[in-house]
Amino acid sequence: MKTSKLLFFLVPALLFMTSCQSQNSQQPQSNTSDGSQPSDTSSNTDQSSEATDTLIADLLSLSGVATGFPANIVESFADFYDLEISIPSLGDETIEWDYYASDYDGSAYLNLIADDNDELIGTNSFEDQMKAALEDSGITVSDDNYDDVGYEAVLQDGLTTVSFYTYFDMFSFYINGPVVFSQSTSFPSERFAQFLNFYGFPSDTPTPSSSNEWNYAVTTDGENYTFEAYCADDGTIGTNSIEDAYKATLLEAGFEIDDSEYDNEGYFAIKDDLFVQFFSYDGEFDIWFSNANSITE
Repeated sequence: MKTSKLLFFLVPALLFMTSCQSQNSQQPQSNTSDGSQPSDTSSNTDQSSEATDTLIADLLSLSGVATGFPANIVESFADFYDLEISIPSLGDETIEWDYYASDYDGSAYLNLIADDNDELIGTNSFEDQMKAALEDSGITVSDDNYDDVGYEAVLQDGLTTVSFYTYFDMFSFYINGPVVFSQSTSFPSERFAQFLNFYGFPSDTPTPSSSNEWNYAVTTDGENYTFEAYCADDGTIGTNSIEDAYKATLLEAGFEIDDSEYDNEGYFAIKDDLFVQFFSYDGEFDIWFSNANSITE
């Protein structure tokens, strides 16, 4: 599965953005690539899914507090990550639930927490109710790792897992599903436009060009978003790769480009708080777009 590399370039990215601010927009020297390639050991295994029409803004509600079981939050989470799952509701409409969603390293997470109303474990606690509800729906619940993570189960899609437990009158419920990349026969401009609109970035932001199939996803840490995409690159680095063409396009569009971490991370580019990392390696082109203001140590 293709996963986010965003966390791996936080430090060089921060140094680059600090340098851009201190040098009064001085253009760094571009790299005269000799064909050396950024190191990348990630798997090229693709996982397919149908593109979703879910707007990025839909995920803004995935961190907060809800009164009554947040079934709509679970549904929005499942829709955003294209997970075919359903979760039983617990408690009455007066119970407050804290919830938080994020994704990291190819997995999406949703955590739900609520006061268990002093119910005894083994009688009518939320832990007991959820176990019974899942088993009634035909899902096998395991207690093999109960002392460490509580009960565990694999949901309807065979990919998404849950774990849950009650501890000191507090019920915690975790959903863990895969971040699946969608496919497009061309660069996914509509989905990319949603990302640009969300942050107020220019709609005419240049995009890489390739007639090969693109794989893409929007990922989040619960507050900010990264647009990721990759495709096959049939060119030669240093002459006619997608990396070379896109670097030239960004320079022409006024982006500042940093090649100081090229051998390990590829190119960094920035303009008006739009941060881009991109490189070609081993016949593949990878790119990440993010809000520069969201990249912190």
